[in-house]
Amino acid sequence: MERVKQERKKCGYAQQKIADMLGIELYTYKRIENGKTALTFDTAYNIAEVLNLQLQSLTTCKEMYECEQNEAIRKTIDFLQALIK
Repeated sequence: MERVKQERKKCGYAQQKIADMLGIELYTYKRIENGKTALTFDTAYNIAEVLNLQLQSLTTCKEMYECEQNEAIRKTIDFLQALIK
């Protein structure tokens, strides 16, 4: 998400600082910025909070829809895996 990277730089934060503030690994945060990790709604919300932005200014409607879909899929997989155990 190029927008996340732009806003982080505008705030003068290093990637490690944002990762620490979010409670995630630096590797994970870098993958978010590079679009290689599916962003959940919760993570997008937390990034917006850390950068003192409204969530809508950080993501497009399409990205928010994808976040919600990814989260729903992840929850479904977790539920099904729990049934199998």
